[in-house]
Amino acid sequence: MAEGTGYLSIAAIGKESVVNTAINATQRLRNLEWTPDSEYAHLLDESLSGQIARVTPELGMVDIRGSWRCYDTYTLANILIEHFFGTLTAGAYTFDNSLVGKSLTWAIEKTVSVWELSGVKINELTLSWDADGVYLAGTCIGMGIVYTGAQNTTAELAALLPNTAQRMKMAPDLNVRLGVASAALGTPEEIKITEGSITLRRPMAETHYNSTRNILEPSPDNFLEGTVELTLTRYDTNQYQTWKSGNTRLALRVYFDEEAGAGTQEWIIPNLVLTDTPSPVSGPGFIPLSVTGEIAIGQDRVAANIVTSFDTTDDSINTTAA
Repeated sequence: MAEGTGYLSIAAIGKESVVNTAINATQRLRNLEWTPDSEYAHLLDESLSGQIARVTPELGMVDIRGSWRCYDTYTLANILIEHFFGTLTAGAYTFDNSLVGKSLTWAIEKTVSVWELSGVKINELTLSWDADGVYLAGTCIGMGIVYTGAQNTTAELAALLPNTAQRMKMAPDLNVRLGVASAALGTPEEIKITEGSITLRRPMAETHYNSTRNILEPSPDNFLEGTVELTLTRYDTNQYQTWKSGNTRLALRVYFDEEAGAGTQEWIIPNLVLTDTPSPVSGPGFIPLSVTGEIAIGQDRVAANIVTSFDTTDDSINTTAA
């Protein structure tokens, strides 16, 4: 009997043509961890039946969820990012107000069997980086799950070999710029950081209904939420505290440029306000500085275009919000 082992696992995804109809996965992830599962509600019978224990509970509604973390790569059509934002035009990912009709199939080889999730929507996406690598992580909601893949097999997932041309992003590829939103972000706005993250959340309605234990197709039903966290190498200025106390509208540019020249990717946050700038003194060494910010839209109500992912040599992109 096979035993599940992590080093033999494979995670892959594909864009569904029909929501909640599983397809063969098309993109293999450089996966680090993946936790899919389903949770069934058990409906307790509270009737007084003359016995010390309740009768066997009835099976109720099911919630299907997952979380994952993988290496980020130079992929010009990253399905994870595209699906979360909803719109890809000329290499730029922008937010679609509705994700109706857009869903993923996730297939996970777990040695014992292939688990398959269908009707998957990503409701949280995090880009993070440190000295060891650059990562994409997130959480998702699903509409269906089977524990022995009906569409994806072990052999089919194994055939999705990682594309060696899609090199993993690394910290030396990274350039981070932070400044006032009304100005271009050039070399003077470059900052030195040891680690950082951008987290975006799209709250989604999860509506149960009659005749099935599953949910209606999830769709965003509340405001977009987002946070930025940066750890700078050293405390050497009070500029961040000044921006925080003045509620100054900032722009952030996180830019990756592959040394081999095969691709670039950038994340642009045009509207950001700082909410916390701790700089504790806790020993004889250098005093650290951390920065936390909330992503919003400006008073002009212009939504943030956050991701572009295509080859470019332009190193002076203006992030001024219109």
